[in-house]
Amino acid sequence: MKFGSKFGIFNTFDYNLDLKERKAKYMNYDGILCEKCNNDIYKRFYYCIYCYDKETDVNKKRHMKFGSNFKIFNTFDYTNLNLEERKAKYMNYDGILCEKCNNDIYKYDNFYCTYCYDKETDIIKKGHMKFGSKFGIFKTFDYNLNLEKRRAKYMNYD
Repeated sequence: MKFGSKFGIFNTFDYNLDLKERKAKYMNYDGILCEKCNNDIYKRFYYCIYCYDKETDVNKKRHMKFGSNFKIFNTFDYTNLNLEERKAKYMNYDGILCEKCNNDIYKYDNFYCTYCYDKETDIIKKGHMKFGSKFGIFKTFDYNLNLEKRRAKYMNYD
């Protein structure tokens, strides 16, 4: 046998578990097999990549990947929340998906959709996406200000 006696069968109802619960359930197994297709479930993901790729329903894919603990990122939050408020709102979710393009938003990328950011051409909108509502553009004539005046002028920005 591939894994010996220490393997588990990943049941389709395990998709109802959040990622922490999935990890806890399968952490002591050397290998995990998908109940539906018998392919390996990688412990890095805790969902069947083969079944995920075959699935066409976007909502089912979200559920497979993140369980019940995912959130749709509201694009209004780019202008309505500063960066800290955005982090607080979305930090506790296993997955965050962009409402505009359905791509993953990684918490470690400062809570913005890198796909939409790369496609955006408006520098102001890009600033709001990356830095939140407390955002300003540093003007080149501000180089004429001394350091203290620059700090005072831009101290309220993220």
